Parts: sequence; C-alpha cells; structure tokens
Amino acid sequence: LRARHQAELKTLLDPLFASAHTLAGLGSGEQLVWEVRDPNHADPEDRGGKKERLIQNAELSQVFRVSGREGSTLSDYLRLAYDGEPLRHSTRGGGVVSSTGHHISIVGSITPAELVKLMDDTSKANGFGNRLLYLHSEMQGFKPFGGSVDSAQVIATAHRIGVRLTELADRAGHLNQVGDRLSDDARDPWVSFYRHARTGIGEGVAREMTGRSFAHAVRIATLYAILDGAEAGGVEHLAAARAWVDYGAATVAQVFTTGVEVRTSQLLRSIRAAGSDGLSFTE
Repeated sequence: LRARHQAELKTLLDPLFASAHTLAGLGSGEQLVWEVRDPNHADPEDRGGKKERLIQNAELSQVFRVSGREGSTLSDYLRLAYDGEPLRHSTRGGGVVSSTGHHISIVGSITPAELVKLMDDTSKANGFGNRLLYLHSEMQGFKPFGGSVDSAQVIATAHRIGVRLTELADRAGHLNQVGDRLSDDARDPWVSFYRHARTGIGEGVAREMTGRSFAHAVRIATLYAILDGAEAGGVEHLAAARAWVDYGAATVAQVFTTGVEVRTSQLLRSIRAAGSDGLSFTE
C-alpha cells in the first residue's frame, strides 16, 4: 500500500489513532518513558501518558543517531520496551518516572549505506540491532503517477481487521507463551524453525543482526492468527511469519556483506545465471 492508503486504513480502523498515539521522533530515552508514563498518584491531574505508541520516522537514521550519542539512554529503553520490561528513570528533582504495560512500535526508512554507517559495534553486540526487522524495498517499474489501490479493497480490509480486533477484545487478553500460541500441528515446524534461527541466521554480522528472528516470527505469526480469528497460531501462520524473517535475514546479509563475501556472492550469482553452459576460468 502507498502511504496515503496506509493512512486511510489506519483512519478507518481508529480515526484518532494517528493524532493520539504517533510520535514523529524522539530526542532521548527519558522522553520515551515520559510519553508512556504511568499516572502519578500523588498528582490527581497527571493521568499518565498514552501506553500505545507508534514511533514513525520517515528517516530511521534519527533513532540511530540519538541512540549513538554519548550518554544516550534511548537504546537501553527501546530494548527494555521490546522485551516488555518496565521503564523507569529518575528526574533531576529526585522524582521517578516509570511505565508499565506499554506497547511501543517503530516504523521507518533508511538507506543501506546509512544503516551500515550508523549501526556501530555496540548496537550489534548489545541486541539493539537485532530487535528491528529489516526489509529491503525498492521502486518497481515506471510509475510517474504512482500506483493505485481500489478504495473498496482498503475499506473491506479495514472492516475485516476491525471485526477481528473486536473479537480479540471480547476474548479479553492474550497468550504469553510460545507453546500456548501454536496449534498442535504447528509445534514440530516451530521446533525446526527455532533450531534454525535461535542464534541468528547466516554468519558473522548477519548472525548478530538476526539473533531475534525467532522472536519476530512469534509476534508475526500471532498477528496473522488474530487476523484469521484463530485461537492459536497454525502452520500457515508460522509459514507466513517465517517468510518475513527469512526475507529480513536476506536483507541483512545483502546490506552488511562486504569484501570477500560480496565477491563470492557475485561469483555465485554469475555461475547460476550461466546455467548449464557454465563459465570459463577467465569469466
């Protein structure tokens, strides 16, 4: 979907969501905690922040730049938020701002060159880098006036999602353990995938950057199950989720593969493209 169709879909689902829950950017980790803070019971006027926050950056590089500043706590708080842990920081006046029960998401765009430049060794090693799912995209075809999506399709999609969300609210709550989220026939495929992805997919930097592929897969499979109105994630939901994370792993490998690895991959592509004719040594 183009950006305007995405906006239309969100508006149909919740007309006030964008204005109430979207953040264009963050200047610090402390600001993030403040935005999702719990109510201050000592101050009846303070009802706290919005618990559901979508950090939507046209330029994801801002998040990396802020996180990379000396003394910045943004990376720390984003990692805790991903893990569902409480957030807490002390103010200069001696008070404490805390947050529990938050739900924070990040969506943004960044060029491969920027990602390589801004993803420092610390972010690769401490798990900040692999808490994001990277998906390569590019313009397809020649479309000077953009693509088009039938508005009726957008409306129908919004209606279907709205029904599922209402059903979810009626069921009151969500399941927290992987085993409880999967149907019986999905358990063996999940074990196979977990064995494949539990320490990352690929080698070197790529493995570090995909170290939470299994966690991404659980969340995506759960979303598909919800949209299907299923009580638990099935084989089809897990397969769809695996397609996302495998594509993400391929994106990471493409972006962070350098030097000899690049030349090797180019050689492999050339050999495959030559087919049964093969290549000469010179070629």
